Amino acid sequence: MKQLYWQDLTVGYRQRPVLQGLSCQALRAGELVAVLGPNGCGKSTLLRALMGEIPAEGTLWQDGAPVSRAALAAQAACLPQALPPPSRLSVLEALRLARQLSGDNAAARYAELANMLHAMDLQEQAHTPLAELSGGQRQRVGIAQALLRQPRLLLLDEPLSALDLYQQHQVMAWLKAETQTRQMITILVLHDLNIALRHADQVLLMHRGGLYAQGRPEQVIRPDTLRTVYAIDTRLETCSQGRHWLMVDGAAQGFPPL
Repeated sequence: MKQLYWQDLTVGYRQRPVLQGLSCQALRAGELVAVLGPNGCGKSTLLRALMGEIPAEGTLWQDGAPVSRAALAAQAACLPQALPPPSRLSVLEALRLARQLSGDNAAARYAELANMLHAMDLQEQAHTPLAELSGGQRQRVGIAQALLRQPRLLLLDEPLSALDLYQQHQVMAWLKAETQTRQMITILVLHDLNIALRHADQVLLMHRGGLYAQGRPEQVIRPDTLRTVYAIDTRLETCSQGRHWLMVDGAAQGFPPL
């Protein structure tokens, strides 16, 4: 998969429109793409539509040709908002289920599991049942399971929600490196705009079921766009290391509610 985009993607629940003719420009292999927007704008629905989990209208395009949602889902792995369920399976057993260990390459695959445990900082929990893990640890298990399925398209719905600040940046840096190394496309729903500024290659900013803006983070995450989409007043600053940083001054006064 070198490129992916969609045209006129439309989804509704019980005759209530959620996504309305949503189209995007090409997302390219090796890119980490952040989907941003306020609650209820359709971010999670977008991921479910791409995976074919809900009925949707519109056209998906892969490498310049139309692709069915079923064919796209066969190349994808998706981690929903819900954490992996607590069970008596150990972390290692859960990862083994995600990455079948059989045949002549079993030794290499066991090494892959060991590397994944190290990357997710789960070495000490390898033999711990999922039921005994914290929410953040289970979230990291879920991310590891998704990567072990060797997807060409990785979809992550709020993968940082249960992680502390250190783990958020550690996992984001690792996901970006893995995305580039594997030359896959990673699309993840985020709420932290500064993490998107720091780590994303592209941003899709959603608003009321449509795509309000798309581009590099610093092109999209701007005071004018955020005032319209989030109804907040902000300033985009540049730190001493040359990185962009968003300062939030507060709710926009006299601005229509979302």
